[in-house]
Amino acid sequence: MSQVMDHLTDVGPGWHRILLALHYDLLAVDPNYEVDQLKEKFGGLRVYLRYHHLACEKLIMEATRLSHETCEECGEPGETAGPGWIKTLCELHRIQRNADPAKRWENSG
Repeated sequence: MSQVMDHLTDVGPGWHRILLALHYDLLAVDPNYEVDQLKEKFGGLRVYLRYHHLACEKLIMEATRLSHETCEECGEPGETAGPGWIKTLCELHRIQRNADPAKRWENSG
């Protein structure tokens, strides 16, 4: 059985706080919840459960919303944008990423 905490390394450290909160919220709804897949896609967090309740879906939607305004690298406020691979990053991490053209097409999560 796989839960959110087993997938922390699937995304950047800036989203770990969001995932920790999601994990405890999901446990409150269903202590036996199972993650099918957890990843970054189009600059946002995606969490797919093997089976879920409507309450779980609402929790996941809120975590996804928060990820689109949180830097995936450091957890500071961020914006979702390109160029290249769409990422949600703060200004500092966006500048660092854009300084290296090869990183624009790299998924670092």
